[in-house]
Amino acid sequence: MSQKIPSSILKESTSNFHFYILAGLIGGGLLVFVEAIDRLLTLRFPTYLDQVLFVCTLAMAPIGNVFLGSFIAILALKAKFLLLLLNKQLKISTYLQHLLVALSISSPFILLTFFFPTLFADNFQGILTSLSSRGIPFGPIIGYSKFLLSFLIYFFALVIVFLESERFNQIVKGNWVILLFVLMVLIMGVAYYADSRIFVGRYQEMFHIPLALIAILSSFMAGLLIVEQRFNFAPKHIILVIIPAFIFTFAHQSINKHQAMKASFWRRGVVVKNYLILAQRLYDFDGDGFSRFFDGGDYNDKNSTYNPTAIDSPNNNIDENAFGGDFKLPLQNPAEVNQKPIPSASAKNVLFITIDCLRADHLGTYGYAKKLSPNIDALAARSLVFENGYALGTNTGHSFTGIARSNYGEGLFNDEIPTLAELFSQQGYITTTITSPETSKWLQKQGWETYKTVMLKGFQNIVHEEGGNWNSRKLTDHTIEYLQTKEDKPFYLWVHYNDLHAKAEKYHKQDKQDTAKTSMEIYDSNLHFTDKHLGRLFEYLESSGLINNTVIAISADHGEEFNEHGQLFHNGRPYRVQTHVPVILYYPGGGAKRINTPVSTIDFAPTFLRLTGKLPPKSYKGVDLIETALGNISNRLVIMETPRNVPDSNFFAWAIVDKDWRFVYDLVGNTFELYNQKDDPLEQNNLIDKETEKAVELKKKFGIWLDEQTQDKHYRYWQKF
Repeated sequence: MSQKIPSSILKESTSNFHFYILAGLIGGGLLVFVEAIDRLLTLRFPTYLDQVLFVCTLAMAPIGNVFLGSFIAILALKAKFLLLLLNKQLKISTYLQHLLVALSISSPFILLTFFFPTLFADNFQGILTSLSSRGIPFGPIIGYSKFLLSFLIYFFALVIVFLESERFNQIVKGNWVILLFVLMVLIMGVAYYADSRIFVGRYQEMFHIPLALIAILSSFMAGLLIVEQRFNFAPKHIILVIIPAFIFTFAHQSINKHQAMKASFWRRGVVVKNYLILAQRLYDFDGDGFSRFFDGGDYNDKNSTYNPTAIDSPNNNIDENAFGGDFKLPLQNPAEVNQKPIPSASAKNVLFITIDCLRADHLGTYGYAKKLSPNIDALAARSLVFENGYALGTNTGHSFTGIARSNYGEGLFNDEIPTLAELFSQQGYITTTITSPETSKWLQKQGWETYKTVMLKGFQNIVHEEGGNWNSRKLTDHTIEYLQTKEDKPFYLWVHYNDLHAKAEKYHKQDKQDTAKTSMEIYDSNLHFTDKHLGRLFEYLESSGLINNTVIAISADHGEEFNEHGQLFHNGRPYRVQTHVPVILYYPGGGAKRINTPVSTIDFAPTFLRLTGKLPPKSYKGVDLIETALGNISNRLVIMETPRNVPDSNFFAWAIVDKDWRFVYDLVGNTFELYNQKDDPLEQNNLIDKETEKAVELKKKFGIWLDEQTQDKHYRYWQKF
């Protein structure tokens, strides 16, 4: 008798195996429907064919869900088998049966969690750490992350056991099934909506992956509820998986000719792109982090030394990173102009004013219609105004570190390169910084410490080390007070205003009388508030006579996005809205002039040094702004980088500006974008497939620059902190 029980149990337990695969197919279809409708209504595609290809790419959802269904089916088969076996062999309660079967299913994965943590436990702990660094109180449980993950695995196993239980069969056959189906679809929709609308392009591991998992699992459950109604589904219907496989193959074969669609998919895709990320990781045969699948950037997947981040060895007739051709030395260095003889010093002091998050296009001098900045505009009217000035990065740390060391990439962290404040200090200057945030707490989050160390290196006086944040009124009061009481020595003073920056992902009005309501209105209100108090500082500089022997520069660490590319705030991809910042330079005798030539904020350091009669180090990559204003700099590329402490690995991009053109390359997805900033200042129309000649030209220029970066002895393959 005991010999016959396993045979009958096995036959009964395998009868529903195919339903899980069909459930995945149907659930994936629901995901495709939701994401296709939403993205087609939200995104702008160059052609109708790009729209079709985008939808075809979404076929990865049913394909991925079929694999998920197969995996769940295997676990469900085991669960059903054990449930039937326990029911026949042991007379114990149903609840205890479920608990024991769930333990049996989950135990292998729980053991992997503890004994092979690199598989998924370390990633889970990383998510908790990231959430904790963002202010979510997960800190106390980070040390118990393996236990928490084990509990989640066990809970998932309990769900599978429930799916194979009699209770679930009763629900499926009862009146509750419609309500349960609606609930699953609602959960999927809410998760998708949050995933597609909140922090798009940021916080992939800590935010988007959990939401995507919720959407995927709820869509699978909705599909299972449909299949369990026995609408003439049979094992033979599994062959329907050929349809999404064929559709995705069509998109895969066309991807090289439709880079704009590909960029849209990676930049603004939602749930489905997670399956594609997984597929590329599985298809990475040489383990270098890049794949040939879906044009992922690896053109030689048998050799890990050939990929987009590879060191391009000079003069070996091999292009290891497949960008700018084989690297040839030497390259033309536009910063050589910094070593020209200086006739005489133009000023004694330097006052560097930065305003956090300030987009250049919100200043009157840059054409903003609201005229919020009369005081800045008045100073600009007697200064050099660079109409196309760009920050090095899209967050405070990266940009200010670039300014401090006038460098790119690894040069930011090379202690052999002195900071601007160090050089001024060595020349007998008083070096002082006054910031709105108290510096004892400013940039203390994980991944910022390296930046902060460089930013403040060389400053003898850090005025605001405690006492909370200072708004523009308080900061200006303290700045004027400092200038009134400072020693009679030349000074380099950096003052950083912060009222435009959102706090806890929300903008807060500084002028309580203002009627601003929307995010951009509050942002503008705070800009007007800051400008009002800068006016007091400018009045003091005039009345004290300091303006007659002081260089005054106004700029920002980065811009701010208001959903132009699906994001809010900053710390994202280096589009114009996040990198176009004011570059305003006043110096005694300089006069007023507007310059269209693109410049970088890393140009401030050599400019300040030369204006005060000092030659910059040859290691500085920035270019004297005066030489640019005189028309002595031509054909220079201005580079923007993704910060090295980005919150996750969802993107790692560069942008280069060449006159009116902006070329964007992102390692994640191996995507390319091309915009004409003159015709399309908000960069909504990706011309990468239309302006092919310009795209090839700028890709090669970027590749040559990238090759040069790989020659740095400190080169770390662009790894993050």
